[in-house]
Amino acid sequence: MRFLKHRKLVTSIVAGAAALMLSAPCLAQEEGSDDGPWPFVFMLRGEVDPTMMGDYSQAIQKIVGAHQQHDNGNVWAAYARLTGAGGPKFEFYLPMSKIGEMDAWTPNFQVVAAAYGPEEAVKIFQSVQECWTPESLLLAYNPTVSNPADGPYRSGPPAAAWHLKVVIEQGAVFEYVGMVQKIVEAHKSHENGLRWVGYSNAVGGHGNEFHYYIMMDKIGDIDGWPTNAQVMSDAIGAEAWGEMQQRLAEIGDSESEILLFSPPHSNAGVGEDG
Repeated sequence: MRFLKHRKLVTSIVAGAAALMLSAPCLAQEEGSDDGPWPFVFMLRGEVDPTMMGDYSQAIQKIVGAHQQHDNGNVWAAYARLTGAGGPKFEFYLPMSKIGEMDAWTPNFQVVAAAYGPEEAVKIFQSVQECWTPESLLLAYNPTVSNPADGPYRSGPPAAAWHLKVVIEQGAVFEYVGMVQKIVEAHKSHENGLRWVGYSNAVGGHGNEFHYYIMMDKIGDIDGWPTNAQVMSDAIGAEAWGEMQQRLAEIGDSESEILLFSPPHSNAGVGEDG
């Protein structure tokens, strides 16, 4: 599992300088560690009007070009949804070692206006806004629901990622985390157990959200994954896992998707340090 090593990532791509855009799905990291999960991730996600994909893509690529030529341009990676419900969707992630890093982000409108002029910058952001209505979240790394690999996490944007979003009903978070910890322990002790990182929403989202990421070098990596049913049945027995699975469904809603790295919409800085 690999992640961007750059701390300076993208600001907004929505109209105006107040909205934000991000870098690749990056794991949170322990402060002071170069390879561990990032403590915070700012995420921007949203569906694109299928009839306006061309306009959206063109506008984003202009923003990419502006940041590439700017002395203080930001660096990010974009991901497009390969599977999952709904229309075309893009997600952008900005990892941070501390929240205060947001104060140093270069205003996006300033960067784009420097490249194309203020009038053209306004048109670019209007085009994005017409195509895409994103939502933003500030995610905090949650080690109690994570089973991270040893790293490194910043050797470049991964080619793909499996992303699971879970929304837990009010009052059931403590119970939920307890069950996830059992799943973590089962995968740790299993010969082919999976490795992932988990985040909780600190700001934004729909209630108590948890986001899990498994990074992949290629989509085919999924073929070798064991199922939770296999891992948990080996650990606690099929009957106990069935009861846990039923309870998880009762207290939470989940959706999963496969994300693919989208180079045309990214300014990922690949190759700067190998």
